[in-house]
Amino acid sequence: MKNLNKHFTFPFKPHGFQVKAMKDMEGRDCSLLRFSIGLGKTICSTMTALGYSLDEGVEQIVILCPPIILDQWYAFLKQVKGIPSICMYRGIIKDRMKLSLDDSIILVSYNIFRSPHDYSRFVKLGKERKLCIIADELSLKNIGGKTYRKLKMLMYRKMRVGIEDRPAHKLIALNATPISDLTQVYNWCNMFVPGVYRSLRVFKTAHVAQEDQWGNPTAWRNEKLMEKNMNLFSVNTNRVVKLPELIKTEIPYTLSKGHMKLYKEVKDSFLENLPDEKVELAVNSIFSTLQRLVLVPHEFGLKIKSPVLEYLESYLAQLGDEGILIYTRHVLVSKMLAHQIPDNVAIYGGVMKEIRKNAFERLQLGRVKRLVGNLDSIAVGLNLQMLNHIVMVEIPFRADKFEQAIGRVYRQGQKKTCFVNIPLAIGTLQESIYTKLIKNKEDIGKVIKTKKHLIDFLK
Repeated sequence: MKNLNKHFTFPFKPHGFQVKAMKDMEGRDCSLLRFSIGLGKTICSTMTALGYSLDEGVEQIVILCPPIILDQWYAFLKQVKGIPSICMYRGIIKDRMKLSLDDSIILVSYNIFRSPHDYSRFVKLGKERKLCIIADELSLKNIGGKTYRKLKMLMYRKMRVGIEDRPAHKLIALNATPISDLTQVYNWCNMFVPGVYRSLRVFKTAHVAQEDQWGNPTAWRNEKLMEKNMNLFSVNTNRVVKLPELIKTEIPYTLSKGHMKLYKEVKDSFLENLPDEKVELAVNSIFSTLQRLVLVPHEFGLKIKSPVLEYLESYLAQLGDEGILIYTRHVLVSKMLAHQIPDNVAIYGGVMKEIRKNAFERLQLGRVKRLVGNLDSIAVGLNLQMLNHIVMVEIPFRADKFEQAIGRVYRQGQKKTCFVNIPLAIGTLQESIYTKLIKNKEDIGKVIKTKKHLIDFLK
């Protein structure tokens, strides 16, 4: 790391806590950078990876990230002087296959794990050269998931990893909130330090004090040991960045009599026809339907205005020149708001790449102050400090995703007081999600396991 500044020039000087984090990662095969949102995971991981290329034999850097932040990574890397070349690995398969993969840094989305052709190219690359893989927004919630399995095979060149095995490459994972359930500690340890727990059974013997009838832990033991094992590869910071005040406000509103009547009819019909054994599969379906019924009633035959629009119109009228991010989950809701709200840019599933790029440029230049954004499209990785108001028209089902979404605006570099407003239709799913999941930081899979649980949740 000492020679880093002789070979590269960075757009800004790292803070002391960032330098310390990079020193902690020196010499490690695998690191999990767990900085809070906005504390500089991008700069730390990039500088560390480039340091590996100078001092630890890394020949190439591969950056894996969600598709939505590929352009943001590219824009950052272009500011670093001294990087010979950068490959943006995307496009139709015909164009991707023409790319040589000889650039010093390759930017690619997690979608490569879906394509056997793309993945086999990167496996071959990993056999020919020593890589440093930066995995941004990496989640290892499901040990049987494709990302987990294929990344492990890429890192170790095989699926099963013995206690003494070492990865063939360097890995720097970035995730501010990697664990929403303590069971996931095993997944991270199994990837990063496989010798700590020989198997999931060993992990459960050491740490699970009690399980429910489905085999899910309900009580834990030896939690300090879990924390110690996570710290073998985790890099944290005690740094507290002084940010302006953050004000969260719940905005309850009431559906009209006819609207609520239809809502209850649809909900009751769902529950009446729901077999007991199909609950987990049905949750997303019923949640999606009920959310859309609340927010886009005309799609269900009600000739009324979306009830949230009255609140939004009043709120926007008071904003003046300040910027606002309006979060949605469903494309129908996004389209409705994009059509009804004047002077906005909208980013959601199906919006073309060039339109997205133009929208961000207009926001950065201050030409537009209103962004309608889908949670799946913009709730991770983006820097949106030019906005300081958030309205959660729809909310995610998990507390960590809720905080990630707020972190697009409320992060290092924010100069203004931030306001997060959560409109909640009284007596509907919206209220249940916020009060029973987000506020309590509960996992939906633990709260809803049976038909009775679902009925109670929707009360």
